[in-house]
Amino acid sequence: MTAATKRSPARHRGAAALAALVAGLTAISLAGSSTTAAYTDSAFTHTEALTAQIHLPFKTGLSGARSVDTGAGVGSDGNAYVWGRTNMKMAGTVAGGTWQDATRVGGLPEGEITAVTGQIYGFNALQRNGEVWGWGFNPERDGTSAPRPDNRPERIRIGTAWSGGGAVLSDVSLISATEFAGAGIRGDGTVWSWGVASYGGSPRDGAHQVPGLPDPLANDGERFPVYISGAYRNFWVILNNGEVWHWGSSSSTPRADGNSVGTARMSTALARGSRARWARVTPTSPASSAASTWGSRSSQTAACSPGVAAHASPGGPGRQLRARPAS
Repeated sequence: MTAATKRSPARHRGAAALAALVAGLTAISLAGSSTTAAYTDSAFTHTEALTAQIHLPFKTGLSGARSVDTGAGVGSDGNAYVWGRTNMKMAGTVAGGTWQDATRVGGLPEGEITAVTGQIYGFNALQRNGEVWGWGFNPERDGTSAPRPDNRPERIRIGTAWSGGGAVLSDVSLISATEFAGAGIRGDGTVWSWGVASYGGSPRDGAHQVPGLPDPLANDGERFPVYISGAYRNFWVILNNGEVWHWGSSSSTPRADGNSVGTARMSTALARGSRARWARVTPTSPASSAASTWGSRSSQTAACSPGVAAHASPGGPGRQLRARPAS
């Protein structure tokens, strides 16, 4: 009969290990000869709104207010001051008087004012948080649109008087004034005005966005407002591409521009070719800088900085000035 030979346990384990090794090598070989699958990866992002507190710089110094008998400015302590004629509610909660020394305006946030501007008998102040305050003899001009028994300054609201339910006008970075109105540029590039419409304001209570200006955020912000200034009865805005826009009455515009009550228009008189190219004129502007003035009298059309001789043709629709060092 056939004899069977019995294997020892050690020999049995060795054979099993050898078989496993052969099987593994075979699997590796087969994998190498097959088609390799494409590598894929997934990326994930998470977005969340961020908030930042941006503090406006203090603009210590005199104001470009359109007041008749009163001076105004911001002190290095961050407070608004008025002097000269300070009665008629122009000093806020302080009684004021005539021929007064510098008087701190009562009722404003202490140490928080970065800029002040004003109408004939009223004022606006810009707080560091971007909110605008108004006070004075005519609330319909300073944007608050309703009186207060204690004459205190109040914040300007959108679409309503200070006592209404409109949102507080905020995120404002620049302000200016005409004789009966105020206006400001917000951080998103929109321009808002308040006060008497024929002076560049709005016919309704509170602040309203000025219509007619280009979209400030279109095409990566190529037409973004960077400067605002009030004249007698109209406002001027300069865009970052040099265009000059205006709205209000014609008393303080070049003849070619005329009235633009209720909507903004690009200045024709200040355009060179098809587009105006302007920047704010400062005492440190290069000697070759050009400016234009206009008015009904020669005395209104040729002012120049100390040490600079200006040449201009008076009157008319707007004449170019070219400054050069005085000889």
